[in-house]
Amino acid sequence: MHLYCAKCGRQLTQDCRPGTVSDYNLECVPGEPSVATGIIVDLPLDKAEPALLYHEYIKAAEDAETARTSAHAVKGAAGTAAAERVQSTSVQHGAIVVNPASVLRRLLKSAGADHGCCGSDGLHGPNRACICGAVLGTERSDCWTPAEIRFLPDAVIRAPHNRRSRLGTTSLTRAIIAAISSLVRLREGSR
Repeated sequence: MHLYCAKCGRQLTQDCRPGTVSDYNLECVPGEPSVATGIIVDLPLDKAEPALLYHEYIKAAEDAETARTSAHAVKGAAGTAAAERVQSTSVQHGAIVVNPASVLRRLLKSAGADHGCCGSDGLHGPNRACICGAVLGTERSDCWTPAEIRFLPDAVIRAPHNRRSRLGTTSLTRAIIAAISSLVRLREGSR
């Protein structure tokens, strides 16, 4: 299975297999992947998996409190208000989680607010886009976060194999031209 950009159709991942929430490592060490290479995990949309959601909520709350405290110390009330966004943007339920090593990195670029000291912290929402410009999701790869890329479910298409024809581009183009030519001849013959 691969993930493809929903806008341009580019393949974004190496061959992966579908995983379950149990493949998502809640106890991973910061800087380490939360999902093994070659596995795609769908985060739950609701409370179907309370342990994962509780972990995510607590982590977001801790991040938000740290951000509020730090921001207030630096910028006063305005910094505190800006830091309120952290909790709402750091949890992406329904996201598709992939190990960064499973992603074809040359096809992704930084987008949006992309902060962190050793990588991307992912606290400000989506920070990765396809080279076509479509926003795809959030990379978390800083020294204090799990290493993962969370694709937005509507931004990617899941397919079991390469979506391009097995005929190859040249053969496929010839087949399309032949089919169009046949339709034109039939249409002209019916006049």
